[in-house]
Amino acid sequence: MSADAVDERRPVAGNHSEEVGMKTRWLACLAACVAVMPYPGSAASAYPERMVTLVVGAAPGSSGDMLARLVAQRLTEKWKQSVVVENRTGASGLLAANQVLGAPANGYTLYMSNDSTAINPTMMKTPPPDPRVVFAPISLLALIDFKLVVNAATPVQTVPELIAYLKAAPGKYSYASSGPKTPHHLMAELFKHQAQVDVLHVPYRGTAPAITAVLSNSSLYAFSGFPAVDGQIKAGQLRALATTGDKRNAGTPDLPTVGETLKGFSAASWWAMFVRAEVPADIQARLAADVGSIIADPQVSQRMRDSGLEPVGGDPAHLKRFLDAEIGKWARLPEGLIDKD
Repeated sequence: MSADAVDERRPVAGNHSEEVGMKTRWLACLAACVAVMPYPGSAASAYPERMVTLVVGAAPGSSGDMLARLVAQRLTEKWKQSVVVENRTGASGLLAANQVLGAPANGYTLYMSNDSTAINPTMMKTPPPDPRVVFAPISLLALIDFKLVVNAATPVQTVPELIAYLKAAPGKYSYASSGPKTPHHLMAELFKHQAQVDVLHVPYRGTAPAITAVLSNSSLYAFSGFPAVDGQIKAGQLRALATTGDKRNAGTPDLPTVGETLKGFSAASWWAMFVRAEVPADIQARLAADVGSIIADPQVSQRMRDSGLEPVGGDPAHLKRFLDAEIGKWARLPEGLIDKD
């Protein structure tokens, strides 16, 4: 082939510049289109596309069930997709947890748990998987202060008087709980440990019979959530000595906390939302934002307070720190104080 033939195949300078310019404009256009198109790997861009199940370890009609249904209703309205509540109680919350862990990690099964998530790792001979490993935190929904109550006929008027009363007769009195390893039980054991008193634990099958035991003077005192005892307090049958949170409850500002007598005492029940740890991070972020906005809604907050729940909210990092602290708190109970199953 001649040199002239080769030269004929080479593009002239002007045509080459035009080709380069066209390529540059095409690439710029492509980049702009990619910037505004949803990334195909971003699961949250279309989430949720179908019904979502919210598994909650609470019995129908309980305050936890009420909260789950309130959140589910608001998520349904926000997403335009049904969010259905499935109540799964039993085995100290493990039935609900295991159901969620057995579901696909795609964000379509949410988990609403109470403080059993923090209690179980240190209260069982064979502990369940570490919740901080198998679950991803979404948001701390609510705190539930408890009240320390005695029979109104008891001469005890304050927490210091209760401690003195117990120390004056070691082993004579008992406290009632709603069952072994429930928050009611563990709060009372924490109180017993910090107050250094000798008192017997009498477990019952639920809060109602435990409160009945105090009303009948079968047990001296009990720790209970607000809704379960407010009626008897107003009727003059029970006397509230204190609340259990780290600060006075907004609904009972004149009632001191146990911690005002026993420094460092702080124990509240709680509800929080989790998903499986393998759920895509962008779906976790979407859930955290949407659930957080619901808890921050003034109407939702008021309905929660009316049911004895203190709204919290907060991001996943906040719930992670909170869960770490809760697990650590119950792990610090002295060995042997609680018999492990």
